[in-house]
Amino acid sequence: LESLREKYPTVTEMEVKLTSMKSEMESAIKSKNFAKAEEIQGDIDVLEEKIKVEKERNTEVGQTDTSSGADRPGAFVVDGEGEKIEFTSRSELEKKIREVSIDLSNIIAAKDFKKATATQQLVDKLEALRPLLPTVSEMKKALADKKREMQAAISGKDFGKAGELQETIDALEKEVKEEEDKDKENAKPVGALPRLKGTTPRVMRLTSNNTVQSAPVLGKKLMKMPSSVAAKKDSKAVSKLRPKKPILIDVNDSVLFVCQTLANKRSDAAIIPGINGGVSGIITDTD
Repeated sequence: LESLREKYPTVTEMEVKLTSMKSEMESAIKSKNFAKAEEIQGDIDVLEEKIKVEKERNTEVGQTDTSSGADRPGAFVVDGEGEKIEFTSRSELEKKIREVSIDLSNIIAAKDFKKATATQQLVDKLEALRPLLPTVSEMKKALADKKREMQAAISGKDFGKAGELQETIDALEKEVKEEEDKDKENAKPVGALPRLKGTTPRVMRLTSNNTVQSAPVLGKKLMKMPSSVAAKKDSKAVSKLRPKKPILIDVNDSVLFVCQTLANKRSDAAIIPGINGGVSGIITDTD
């Protein structure tokens, strides 16, 4: 990861480079090397645009510090209305992503595509915060690494370093416990997709050319079957249905990716494994 720093410089690093390039251009002008000056000016224009974009991005997505009294840094995102949304844990972030994704599905169903664009941008911003907020498993791995470092410091009789590491370990253990508690709290189902007032329920489908298609769900009266037919259908064993084998997806996969996977593999359902090995949820082709 450290090797990628040169490829992805910070705003400060780009501004330092910009100052150097401007000095170089001035030297070229003084020596009347106008061809070189023109070439440098082009590079300056590109770099200034990159700095502008990066600054705008930093004002919309970023990491909070501990000056507000928090035990550890959090993350924030600014939505389309300029409201700042802050998170202190990964589970809070994932819950918000699920909520906004449900809103996006309803907005698409209502064909409010202008609002859908803004909502999708918010989803993208929220997903960009994931690297800033570690999961419980990532925190436990860091905790195990610190414990190994402390044991090595004790073996080397570097008790000063061992004491510092112990403080870090205590803080990490507290953070892991808090994150596990938030995971349990935020693992509660967000709820079914709410019906839009005055609209007919619709099923969203992804076609083969990756476009969204919707179809109305039949009302109860249209779906009602004669009692003889219902009795005949009820007598059929589940094994006779011959359902297709479900596919496994990651809890962090986007809704679009899951729909594409179901369509490509011609599957009826996808299972979302939980963090502890259980089932976190099931998505079917009619959701």
